[in-house]
Amino acid sequence: MREALFGLLGGTLIGATGIGTGSLLTPLLIMAGYRPSVAVSTGLATLVVSKLTASIAHRSAGNWPGRQGWIVVAGGVVGIAAVSLLVNNGLSPSDLFIRRAVAVSLFTTSIAVWIRSRPKPDPVDAASDPRALFISGAIVGGFVTLTAAGSGSLLVPVLLILTAWGIPQLAATSSMFGWIVALLSFAVHVGQRSFDPHLFLMVLAGLVPGVLAGVFVSPWIDRKSFAPALSLFTLYLAVQLI
Repeated sequence: MREALFGLLGGTLIGATGIGTGSLLTPLLIMAGYRPSVAVSTGLATLVVSKLTASIAHRSAGNWPGRQGWIVVAGGVVGIAAVSLLVNNGLSPSDLFIRRAVAVSLFTTSIAVWIRSRPKPDPVDAASDPRALFISGAIVGGFVTLTAAGSGSLLVPVLLILTAWGIPQLAATSSMFGWIVALLSFAVHVGQRSFDPHLFLMVLAGLVPGVLAGVFVSPWIDRKSFAPALSLFTLYLAVQLI
């Protein structure tokens, strides 16, 4: 029952803001007693479903920011390829490393959000440096492969810094980036035999309804209020994992 509740909470957050699996679901599963490697593989599997659902909904709502969003996705694919190369050469991370990496990613999120919480005048069309978007995608893609954290909890704060997009555009980019990166990353973890299908199904029961509800409320979320709330929330989870 609690696993389905975790899925509902994570799904709602993903649908509304593009954040949820790394900053909420994976840490909650770890704190509930699941092995970090199992929590990460489960997080990646649910990430594919939740982000794909949110991505379709956001595209239908016209929230996709266009070419700049694809640059971020392309960087993520490159980041996954780099980490996968390391894993295939025998450098698989330990459970302790994964737990600490999730905590570090959450601390980074908390700090990054405070750096930039005020939008530029034009929240959709403002130009951003494509190189910075690509490099950011690559770094976050590597984190996602290792920890299931980052497709929202790191990417959204970085995009808050690099762009002037509103919450719907941030959520749409995070969703598209998330399901593509998670699908490729999940393939890496399946080879490590850390996936628990039963846990995945329990989480999934609450996930999809939560995502759809989150997409519905996304346009009403104020960016100025969202940034500090996200920072405090991720800081709390990071402290719990240390």
